[in-house]
Amino acid sequence: MKVRNSHSILILFFILFAASACSSQPEEFESVVFSPDGEYVAAGSSDSKVRVWNADTGELIFTLSGHSRSVSDVAFSPDGSILASGSVDETAVFWDVATGKKIHVFKPEHIIQGNMESLVIIYSVAFSPDGKWFAAGSDPSTIHIWDANSRELVKILDVSKSSANLLLDQSSPHGIEFSPDGSFLAAFTWGSTSGPYLWETKNFEMTPVGPVDEDSVEAFAISPDSKTIATSKDEGVGGINTIELWDILSGQMIKRWKATQYKTASRAITYSPDGKIIAYGDFEKMFTLRDANTGKVINLDVELPAKGTPPSNTDFIIPSSIAFSPDGTRVAVSANFSILGVWDVKSGRLLWQFVQ
Repeated sequence: MKVRNSHSILILFFILFAASACSSQPEEFESVVFSPDGEYVAAGSSDSKVRVWNADTGELIFTLSGHSRSVSDVAFSPDGSILASGSVDETAVFWDVATGKKIHVFKPEHIIQGNMESLVIIYSVAFSPDGKWFAAGSDPSTIHIWDANSRELVKILDVSKSSANLLLDQSSPHGIEFSPDGSFLAAFTWGSTSGPYLWETKNFEMTPVGPVDEDSVEAFAISPDSKTIATSKDEGVGGINTIELWDILSGQMIKRWKATQYKTASRAITYSPDGKIIAYGDFEKMFTLRDANTGKVINLDVELPAKGTPPSNTDFIIPSSIAFSPDGTRVAVSANFSILGVWDVKSGRLLWQFVQ
């Protein structure tokens, strides 16, 4: 009989507990993204659904049901025809954007060592810029790479072997992203003290360059020119949270800014399409914008959204994901309290928000 490892047992317990409490818990959005043409906004949520809205009006177009557990991440294919979703139910799904129909279900291979078998919970999904590869970061410590067209499994990356001096067997890729130029795949893990990690996409071998000395990363974003990685970093008890910029070729930190007054770093960070602005989640005012060159905060009176039913044990807005529209004029933010909204970047005005 196969026995699941203790880490996976704890995760399974959490999933089952969350599922049993689903009817009494408010919906929380886990991720948000604009379609490549800016026409749609899509988000995954804790109620196992994927939703698609008209980006201009906020009209709900599709509510996609196909997962049995929380949807951790969503991503559009480069041509905008496919919406991918990854879930803690151990599957990733391709949806047809035009019809809302399910196209394909990916089921990552379980990792078995001896008589130990682990759950393969998907936390993050991404397409390569040319649309050739589809990647899913999962627990425990793996990234599955599929051919996006044939749907055939190409490679499994073992994140636990990314650094010889760290015990990463308890870590999981909670964020993955292809560089805009398609030359590498980056990932960060929770449960470790290092990352992001970089793999060049020619044969998906680990590359020694990049900010591999970084610690306590909560989220990261790659600049549009593929030269810099911005990290949202939590320095732990008694520390501060910071935004740090790393030169990818040299692996050296080039800039560092204090993010907010809180000690916990944001899980949401992104670059504007032109690379001039870095946006990240803020626990009080939804999001903060900084000049990516100077680090100066761009003063913006952000219109706060209405909250849904407050989750227990918190009064804070906790942004989970942030995304710019392709033209850079709007920003979408997902959060707890059933919050998902789209804001005007110049004025901070709330253009629309989802109301359940």
